[in-house]
Amino acid sequence: MTAVARVLTVCMAFVAIAVQAQPVAFTNPLFQTSATAVGGSSADFQSADSTMSPLPLISSAVAFDASNFAAGAGIAAAGLLSTDAEANSVAGLTSSTGSSEFTGEFAGGGFFTFLLGYTSQNFMDTTAFSASTLLFQVTSNGMTLVSQIVPIAPAFSFSSFIPAGSNTFDLLLSSEASTLTGGNAQNVASVTFQVAQVVPEPTTWLLMILGIAPLASRARALSARRSALS
Repeated sequence: MTAVARVLTVCMAFVAIAVQAQPVAFTNPLFQTSATAVGGSSADFQSADSTMSPLPLISSAVAFDASNFAAGAGIAAAGLLSTDAEANSVAGLTSSTGSSEFTGEFAGGGFFTFLLGYTSQNFMDTTAFSASTLLFQVTSNGMTLVSQIVPIAPAFSFSSFIPAGSNTFDLLLSSEASTLTGGNAQNVASVTFQVAQVVPEPTTWLLMILGIAPLASRARALSARRSALS
């Protein structure tokens, strides 16, 4: 390995190690939950948001009759969204949903990492259906930087440079369950989330300068040597 390559390797190692991950303080954080349930001739709906109720938020809906049962729920707390949907029927149509959402604004102006831990479990007969969906979205100054359905994974991360200005992070988790001709179905899902800004330590910048300065000097020396030989 050349001296130049060694200096670069050392500098990049210090950059990777000497950084601080500072949790993002969101402005105007908003949590919202909702739940619906339809069981036979009965139906129910409930919703809540953090502007009207303190955390944790809980919305639940239950509907049933002699042959059908449906229940949905959405729960939201700091760093956590959770949903549940259940549908049971002897031979008819039932359905339920549960949703939980977080929206927060932040200033941007640097590199940010979004860490998600998403789990989802389905319990269903072949005649029934259940599933969950997690939508992850980041907008910056009116433009969508990322909008995607997150795969089920205990550790999912997304890192990007976010420009300074008006930025929004939105996370929406939903569960659904239904039957058409009877059966049993349930989905239980949850996601934990953290957002941090990666900020290099002051010593990192010093090490970078000390590392790059010899590279510049060596490049000038090589250039002068080539000129003398030509």
